[in-house]
Amino acid sequence: MSACGITDSLPVVIIFVDQQDRYGFANKLAEIWYAQPNGELIGKHIHDVHAKEFQVRLIPYQNRVLAGETVSGQEAIAYPDGVTRDIDLTYVPHLTEKGEVAGYYVLIMDITGRRQLEEQIRQSQKMEVVGQLTGGIAHDFNNILGIILGFVEIVRGRVKDDPDLVRYLEIALEGTKRGTAITKKLLSFASKVPGENERTDVNEFVLRMKELIATSLTPSIHLENHLADDLWPVEIDPGDFENAILNLSLNARDAMPEGGSLIIETANKVLDDHYVNRNPAAKAGEYVMISMSDNGSGMTDEIKEKLFEPFFTTKAIGQGTGLGLSMVYGFIERSSGHIKVYSEIGEGTTFRIFLPRAPEHATESEPEPDGQIELPRGGETILVVDDEEALTIAAVLYLEALGYNTLTAGNGRRALEILDEKPDIDLLFCDIIMPGELGGYQVVLAVRESHPTLKILLTSGFTKQPEAHAVAESRYLGKIVGKLLSKPYNHEELAFAVRRTLDADEGSD
Repeated sequence: MSACGITDSLPVVIIFVDQQDRYGFANKLAEIWYAQPNGELIGKHIHDVHAKEFQVRLIPYQNRVLAGETVSGQEAIAYPDGVTRDIDLTYVPHLTEKGEVAGYYVLIMDITGRRQLEEQIRQSQKMEVVGQLTGGIAHDFNNILGIILGFVEIVRGRVKDDPDLVRYLEIALEGTKRGTAITKKLLSFASKVPGENERTDVNEFVLRMKELIATSLTPSIHLENHLADDLWPVEIDPGDFENAILNLSLNARDAMPEGGSLIIETANKVLDDHYVNRNPAAKAGEYVMISMSDNGSGMTDEIKEKLFEPFFTTKAIGQGTGLGLSMVYGFIERSSGHIKVYSEIGEGTTFRIFLPRAPEHATESEPEPDGQIELPRGGETILVVDDEEALTIAAVLYLEALGYNTLTAGNGRRALEILDEKPDIDLLFCDIIMPGELGGYQVVLAVRESHPTLKILLTSGFTKQPEAHAVAESRYLGKIVGKLLSKPYNHEELAFAVRRTLDADEGSD
């Protein structure tokens, strides 16, 4: 393999800059990050490629390497392809035989995914500590409340002839019961021991709860169920599951004070190793997914980070205990499940609960098929558009393993530029919610005008049902959204969705 072939195969940006601050070499990954083919990048001055803010931050590195020093550091930089990355970079001087600096090499490694994993692990560890602390406090309070409750009842029995005292003691008892209910919720959050699990058909359970859920909402909120056929069974505590669904329904109600839609969907899902690498709290395997989506106010990233912590609430003082979602989290932990939250301000929120598929009984088991499912392949060119780089990388790895050629963009504006530059793209695989002025819908409508024959596959962390409501006024968008690939998707789901979209005869609008 040639030197260029080796550098192109490495997951590291490698560039060489001469003494005049011009690019003399760039490997394949550098071309992608800098959004320019190698032939266009070589010879350019760094000022022509990088934003001024970027240049200012790198001056200390450049000064030290030009003085003959090897220097390393970490930065968060926005690159021309539209992606902001956490990077680990190293500047290495290139010395002549006389020891003079003739330029320098820059090696840049993307550590965005590692940073995200570290943050998720820290969050998981924090919840573990909070759970232990909460359980200890709740246990002590339960004992204290038990003492109070016992003696209040004893006193009430001895002063039953004094109606005023009896009334005061009844008030005290009511307060004690409220305190007991709160500590029960805290213990539910902290407990790692599952209750009386039963083999449960989630679809039947959701249908039985439909009236109960509807009564917990306001009349201005429309409730819909979209339940998958042939749903796998799960083994859960039905009472805990009912509380979790009700708490999420109440959370959705509070996010839609002026009305909206709450949509409950179920599906069989396989979480693979790629998903687990991005979500270390999850385990690979077969799950039943319960998705609850609203089109309410949405949440900031700061709120999402604290969402499941006991006593955290965005409600006014006295309007909530902040324990509802903590109970949901506790139930999922006890059930060996996983929960994922997608939310955008002004767009709404989707909670996705993943409960492990129940093992089949011996009498019901079927022989395992020999070998794996043969996935459809292809050689077309696909443009992958997503602002989450870890998801982009996973999709590219999936698609290239299936034989496809890929291009990437971190935002809608860059996606349109690439489509204009490269007319031979066969499929646009695009996220819906992205930062900037061009989200997925805007990209689709723009592509319809400029590239009317291009095939389009959309993806989103939100349920496709609210998306369909959001674009009801556009028949074309509604048609595209109706075939949306929901996140998280695995290798198999992506393979079939891509091939199905490429092979489809779109017909007329």
